[in-house]
Amino acid sequence: MFLRDVIEVLEKFAPLSLAAQWDNVGLLVEPDNTSADFIKKIMLTNDLTLNVMKECIDKEINLIISYHPPIFKPVTRLLQSSWKESVIMSCVKYGIALYSPHTCWDVVENGVNDWLLTPFKGKKQCLKARERKVYRFTVELPETKLSDDALESGVLSDIWEIYGPISHIKLPNDKKAFTFVCDEVDLNDAKAKLKGLAVNFHSTFTDVTEITNERLGEGRLMILDQPIRINEAIDIIKKHLKLDHVLLASSHHLQKKNFNDGYQLISSIAVCAGSGSSVLKGAKANLYITGEMGHHELLDVTNNTCAPSSVILCNHSNTERGFLSDFMLGYLKGELKDKVEILVSECDVDPLVVV
Repeated sequence: MFLRDVIEVLEKFAPLSLAAQWDNVGLLVEPDNTSADFIKKIMLTNDLTLNVMKECIDKEINLIISYHPPIFKPVTRLLQSSWKESVIMSCVKYGIALYSPHTCWDVVENGVNDWLLTPFKGKKQCLKARERKVYRFTVELPETKLSDDALESGVLSDIWEIYGPISHIKLPNDKKAFTFVCDEVDLNDAKAKLKGLAVNFHSTFTDVTEITNERLGEGRLMILDQPIRINEAIDIIKKHLKLDHVLLASSHHLQKKNFNDGYQLISSIAVCAGSGSSVLKGAKANLYITGEMGHHELLDVTNNTCAPSSVILCNHSNTERGFLSDFMLGYLKGELKDKVEILVSECDVDPLVVV
């Protein structure tokens, strides 16, 4: 399967336009030879560390999907003494493509934050919700003997690279057409490019169609069907994340009571994978679950005089890693069928352990 076909599947699940403005997502390393562009083995990992990179080389991986982007800040030099730069050079040396979705997977429906709430039962809503206006373009091509692949590698290649996957459709008159979607920020630029294409190829440009708005969010809030005790919530999240220990910061009024008494009931839970201070701030929930929080942010949450909350901290990547094996592995196998072998890294672990 070609690299672009795998990327099409990834971006169908979570378009890159969903990423936070500060994030660096998408294809980060592209192989420079034709053979490397053909994907046989994919590795899923939360972080692309030196150990994971060695694992990928040993297992002859063609594409690494790293949830966290190894390239984040601008790279001004490539030195072996820097582990991140060394990893990138290894990808280039061994012809391994590198793709990172990061915050796209946080925001999207059925993404990391929805997975984090999977073991709890209740009604969900988005935190830091944002509406996404999406537009669909359709361009009818004239009669041509060019194959779909030839079209994409030629006249449509710049559109595919900028806006993402193109879908081919057949019209009733047996002519070819293609469609793709873009966000509001790219609307005028996409219009100009497609109108130019329509003129050059005497094809019909069908104006944009607005797709139904989607509600997306950087975190999730759940109102539980039935209240549970906080110690039950702790056991549930530990089992879900396969952890022996988590950190608990109890709200100030719960600190005065016995841990196992009946007053410590949780009726609402707010979650944010990774570092949740900014996303969870002000969330009206009895319990926050995230990977990490600063000392002063914890005090603000647990000592809120109007609505104090308790906080469970699981370490940053522990709130993200399980999504790869629990959901994304099966999703990609279903979409890519048997065309690609998909693995989850055995060397990818959280850097912190309780000793």
